[in-house]
Amino acid sequence: MTKIIAHRGASGLVPFGNTYEAFDAAVAVGCSWVEIDIRRLGDGELVVFHDAAIGGHPLSSINISQARDVAQQLGFHLPRLGSTLERYRGRLKFDLEFKDPDCESEVITLASATLGEEAFVCTSFDEQIVHNLQQIAPSVPGGLLLSTQRDHPGVPDIFPMRRARQSSCTFVAPYHSLVEAGIMRRMKRLGYPVWVWTVNEPKRMARMLKLGVDAIITDRPDLALALQERLAVS
Repeated sequence: MTKIIAHRGASGLVPFGNTYEAFDAAVAVGCSWVEIDIRRLGDGELVVFHDAAIGGHPLSSINISQARDVAQQLGFHLPRLGSTLERYRGRLKFDLEFKDPDCESEVITLASATLGEEAFVCTSFDEQIVHNLQQIAPSVPGGLLLSTQRDHPGVPDIFPMRRARQSSCTFVAPYHSLVEAGIMRRMKRLGYPVWVWTVNEPKRMARMLKLGVDAIITDRPDLALALQERLAVS
């Protein structure tokens, strides 16, 4: 069955993704997987956050106290990675997206000790990070994120076979428009499971489910789960 993965938690149901509020919302709608983004602060702390800066401050130049002060001013709580994994251990499985390099070993050690290797996967747009992860923990699935040049200029991923091989990834995670461009057929032929992001429209969700993608990453896991249930009984 296709996994339904809550993107940054059920981020379409709350004001801020990558927060306890978003993860609680994912649990509340019956989602068992969440995708989260990992960043390192200037003091070495690992936090759950998407962007490289917060409130105009580069994360690499501030500490956890400063980052949390800014987050509070913006209206949300900035969670540490370790606290997040501990809080939801046994309730959620995690798709850990690496945004920054040079924290692969630390994150793998932390996640393995807290969750167990069966309760998380790792993903990144950076094939070197994915390769490093697979060298550190070959038993943990590692996914190469794929996008279009329009979404990420300079990263042409319509024919990503070389990048997939270089990364040693065990699955690929393309943007949903690439699935329609035939990437799923090509990658499945090579033996790669396909996890699709970020699918929020019900018609597109239905299309992905009928195509048999291995996972759908979405801001609206409530809609995806309900649709999956309806299609299963129809």
